[in-house]
Amino acid sequence: MSLRGKILIGLISIFCFCLGVTATIMFSSNRSFQSALPGARAYTLRLRSSRLERNFRVGVSSQSFEDNVMSQTISDMSSLADAQTLDRLALQVSRLESSGRAYLGVHIRSGDNCAIVYRTEYGTPAYSVFRSDDAIIAIGTFVVTDADSLRRALVKIEPGVPVSVRYYRDGSIESATVYPISMQVGQLPYSHRALGIAYESAGRPGDAAQQFESYRREARISSDVEDYYHPVR
Repeated sequence: MSLRGKILIGLISIFCFCLGVTATIMFSSNRSFQSALPGARAYTLRLRSSRLERNFRVGVSSQSFEDNVMSQTISDMSSLADAQTLDRLALQVSRLESSGRAYLGVHIRSGDNCAIVYRTEYGTPAYSVFRSDDAIIAIGTFVVTDADSLRRALVKIEPGVPVSVRYYRDGSIESATVYPISMQVGQLPYSHRALGIAYESAGRPGDAAQQFESYRREARISSDVEDYYHPVR
């Protein structure tokens, strides 16, 4: 046997001996695992507690794509927007909650400064317009640079209203008019919170309070709990 093999066998033997001695000490008749490793249970509890806390936070902060788009839009404009702009944004949030967002029925992936079509749903506005590998570059007044930019644009486009779409097909630019249908999006609590902050900054506390109340109701937050992100006076 080579010297390397003898050394390896020796190390394995030492490891097995140490493991046996440790097991004998830890699990002797008058010694439990808990007493041998007193920190094990505490560590397990801490790990379990942190996991529950993480799950709770994820549940509380979950946000739909549409709510994220609108709340971010409002937040980006809140320091510059006038009262009329805020009212227009509030109407858009209300429309989304009541009527839904525009839906084409097109399945897309991100391309090079475009959204590439890979499938359309039968019976939807996209079915008779787009083919696989069409590259959408604009819809209405919105420039499309990837899949998400098209999805964000559809949040802001009104269902049922004709909209022009520009796209590449076989190297040529094509244009078509589509009539988006409506897809329900549910409640947008974080958009109401963003509106509340914006209205408060604009000196309209009554409108701010109304938006914060909508946020609390839709996010199912008790009225006696202070908003983590913004105190409601």
